[in-house]
Amino acid sequence: MSAVLPWLGVGVPLAGALAIWVLRRGAGWGAVGAAGLTLLLVLAGVRGAPLALGLAVLAAGAALLVARPGMAAGAAVRLLAMLGGLELAAVGAGVLGWVGLAGAVLAAVPAGGLAWRALRAVVPALGLGLAGMVLAGMVLGEGSAGRATLGYALVLAGLVGCAGLVPLQGWRRMVGGGAAAAMLPVLGAVALGMLLRARAGLAPVAELDPGMPLLAVGLASLGWAAVGLWRGRVGEAGLFHAGLACCAFGLGGPQADAAGLMLLAVAGLAIPALPAAGVGRAVLLWLLALLPPFAPFGAGLALIGAAADASLGLAVVLAGLATVGAAGLGRMALRAGAGQLTVPAAVVGVLGLLAGVVPAVARWFDLMAGVVR
Repeated sequence: MSAVLPWLGVGVPLAGALAIWVLRRGAGWGAVGAAGLTLLLVLAGVRGAPLALGLAVLAAGAALLVARPGMAAGAAVRLLAMLGGLELAAVGAGVLGWVGLAGAVLAAVPAGGLAWRALRAVVPALGLGLAGMVLAGMVLGEGSAGRATLGYALVLAGLVGCAGLVPLQGWRRMVGGGAAAAMLPVLGAVALGMLLRARAGLAPVAELDPGMPLLAVGLASLGWAAVGLWRGRVGEAGLFHAGLACCAFGLGGPQADAAGLMLLAVAGLAIPALPAAGVGRAVLLWLLALLPPFAPFGAGLALIGAAADASLGLAVVLAGLATVGAAGLGRMALRAGAGQLTVPAAVVGVLGLLAGVVPAVARWFDLMAGVVR
């Protein structure tokens, strides 16, 4: 039965989206119920694959934070369609996982005037990634170094684009606001998690060193986001953490991979809860700003330590960009003002605190990182 539960976690949100689209009633509570049931199913059903479990739980947890009883039917359908696609991307392998990610990306694209621009930006990335996944499937059967190199390069380009990293960060802004935009950090986390799995399968065969391309994309994304955060654009917080994680995966190794996964998880849960005002918003911004005693502080230190082991100059650049972005987030936190601490903000804040002070939680992220070594 446990083998069936993850696939039920894919089917439940898709069935919920279809029911809401047909009935056009009970959209908000339907979205809340479908997201909650999906979370229970993936917690109970994914075994022996910590990375898949982490990504699946992250997607369902973020959707539960975003879903609200009064949301419109269209927003609920897009949210649940994204969730179903992300769950398939988390538990599926190869082309099947790519189908799920593509579905989540297309569900995020708005139906208004920006739809064509968003599709024009992201569809080439989807095509490149699909070609890479097909080549990867051929490589795993034949062990060809040339095909492995090309396949990994295509997968890398496609997943970086779908994650909304530089140079395709613009498509994230075309999504606009609402539930779909709040889920974009989770979409980026799932895409980068798929990249880790591809790296584990193809890098030993390929002639391409995966580190340098990931570091270059990560630093460019981090620099872009840091400038935006310093100017007060809170929407760049997801890109900031994705850039840090991309740098971590480029460096590789147990310490850096675990730090990257921690940063993605924190952003994936904190950003959907950011619409909270006052104290709740301040707590979440401090959490995202890599400050103690929250988990991103330790993850950031671990990442800079791994960078220093590779190159002192790289560590200085990485620390400088991270400081600029964190200062921007901290400044926004100080301006958040007074107000009520909402339940979603409190839950995410407590989870971030526990992950920062409870060693067992950090070891779980080490376990997830062990899947890709």
